[in-house]
Amino acid sequence: MNQLNEKQRKAIKSYAEGNTLLDSGIAAGYAPSCAAQTVSRLLTGKKSKDYLAELNSKADVSMVMSFSQRKTWLSDIMRDTEAPLSERVRCCDILNRCEGRYIQKVEQTIDAPQGGIMLIPVIGDGSLDDWQAVALPQQERSKFETLQSAGIECEVIEVESPY
Repeated sequence: MNQLNEKQRKAIKSYAEGNTLLDSGIAAGYAPSCAAQTVSRLLTGKKSKDYLAELNSKADVSMVMSFSQRKTWLSDIMRDTEAPLSERVRCCDILNRCEGRYIQKVEQTIDAPQGGIMLIPVIGDGSLDDWQAVALPQQERSKFETLQSAGIECEVIEVESPY
C-alpha cells in the first residue's frame, strides 16, 4: 500500500483528535463491530505512523492542555458543588474513560467450530490462575450434569486441582 486512502486518513485524524479507536473507526465509516480493531491495526503501519506524526506536529501545542491539566480541570468541575449534577457526573464519566475504567462491549457473530468456543471472563486480577480457579470446577459440574441428563451413570471423584 503506497498511500493511505481517505477512510484511513479520516480514522487516523479522528484518533489524533483524541477520540477512542472505536469512535475513530465509526467516524471514518468502518462497521461498529470491527471499527476499533481496524483502526488499531491501521495505526501499526509506517504510513499511518508518519501521518499521525504529521498531524501531531501541526497541533498548536501551546493551546493544548496536557493530560494532567485536563484531569485536574475535570476533577475541579466534579468537586464544584455549584455545578449542575449532570455536568459533574459527565466529568466523572470522562475521567473514568480516560483511566480505562470501563470495559468496551463488543458484539460479533462468529462461526464456532464443532464443540463450541470458550470465553474467558476477567476475574480477580485478570490472571489465568484466577480464571482457572473459578472456571474449571464449574466446567466439571457442567460435564457431570450433562452426562447425568443423558442417562449416563457417573460419579464425582474429588481430586486436588493442579492450579
